[in-house]
Amino acid sequence: MRALQRLILPIAALALVAAAMVDGVRTFPYLLRVDFYHMWGVPLAHDTLAANPYAKVKEYGDFLNDVTAHSASPMLKRANNARRVIEPTGTPFYYAVFSVLPPDFDAAAAVFGIAQYAALFVALVLLARLNGGGAWLGIALAAVIALEFNPFAQDVKYGNVNAFQLLAIAVLMTLSAGRARLSSFAFGDTFPALLAALAMFKPNTLWIVAVLAAHYVIVTGARWVPRALIAGAGISIACAAIGAFYFDGPHAWIDWLRYTQGMNGGRLLYSVGEGNHSIVKFLAEASPRLGVLAAGGLLTALLIAAFAFALVKGAGAESPKRRALALFGDPQFAASCGVVMMLATSPLIWPHYHVLALVPIAWLLAGHGGRFGIACGALACAALASPVIGLLVADHFALVRLMTLFCWVPLAAGVCAATLTARASATPG
Repeated sequence: MRALQRLILPIAALALVAAAMVDGVRTFPYLLRVDFYHMWGVPLAHDTLAANPYAKVKEYGDFLNDVTAHSASPMLKRANNARRVIEPTGTPFYYAVFSVLPPDFDAAAAVFGIAQYAALFVALVLLARLNGGGAWLGIALAAVIALEFNPFAQDVKYGNVNAFQLLAIAVLMTLSAGRARLSSFAFGDTFPALLAALAMFKPNTLWIVAVLAAHYVIVTGARWVPRALIAGAGISIACAAIGAFYFDGPHAWIDWLRYTQGMNGGRLLYSVGEGNHSIVKFLAEASPRLGVLAAGGLLTALLIAAFAFALVKGAGAESPKRRALALFGDPQFAASCGVVMMLATSPLIWPHYHVLALVPIAWLLAGHGGRFGIACGALACAALASPVIGLLVADHFALVRLMTLFCWVPLAAGVCAATLTARASATPG
């Protein structure tokens, strides 16, 4: 009987993987790939135009429009039709990384899509193992997410990089969780170096990077800080140099900063009506006198106050400071806090950014925060899995939008519940 029970999960996991593969192959020809169009197109145009895309937006767009006009790819034509004028918001390092893609759009999109699925599956296996599960459980969960989790569906549809960011965060947490068994180089140097690369690749993860950096300092002690700063600074300089070398000069970074801040036609803060699911932007539009900065600052202060209240309220005889240090000594708690802060306070949140919510969701569903934490994780997951929810509220678009805007609230509540119930003596770290 036990042998049969051990076979059930692998068989179910393989069946789900097969279903996810069939679904992926079936939907691939119809994907929009608007974001991937930039990853593929900017390096392709640069090979001919040489200048960086932030200073030559029109020229890059015209070149890609011409390439598309002479292409027989329906997928490329679909993406180009949605982006006749390109919006190159990625960093120079970001586009340099994707210069290795094949010049054929369909082949490059296929390679990229396979990599997205691979990143999701590896990340979920790591998350499952971190939370006491096995590899087969992680594979089964990844297949379910590939089939039913709307943020991942959006990530694949538009061709973005959130699955890769999820994998990087899972690797960072795994490095930290196994630090006692790792050499000083594997954890002491690799961890801050990977953090720096994550930030330089796409800065939307800055909250996560900052909180994991604090976690690193807590678990290693002050004596490791100089070495970590050298490793982090070295990788940051290397990433900056790669981007600058690729675009023929450091001015590419200056042009990128100007473009993303609104100069040269750039638009960093898309409106809620354009698909921005940021609660900060939503509040700023609802109350223009408040503004984006004030709305972000207000939500940041509220979240910090809620965490501090939970820390003090649940302390009992233990020192709140000792409990805080122990909590942030747990890489999953630290990463979960970073994800919640990003989703709650960033002025730009696309639906596919919520792929990163799988970090706190997995952690809460594993039992951290008690039954209330499990309920919060399940609620957040249900709110995000809108292919299912959408069937129930298909005629209530505003309700679906509100669920997505506020899906970080149960995650924040779950993290606070974990803070209330944790004890310094029992917290990993």
